[in-house]
Amino acid sequence: MNEILKKSYVELKDSLNSGKISSTELVSACINRIREVDGAVKAFLYLDEKKY
Repeated sequence: MNEILKKSYVELKDSLNSGKISSTELVSACINRIREVDGAVKAFLYLDEKKY
């Protein structure tokens, strides 16, 4: 799992606000995690990765 996704909401907010991570990095980490686990979890009906 990406280290970004191990952070709490507050840590993510602070990292985004300070520029330590970008919104693009965060969204990419989330999409990668969805790719990793959604085969088993099946939480998403459809994910339009081109949109992101």
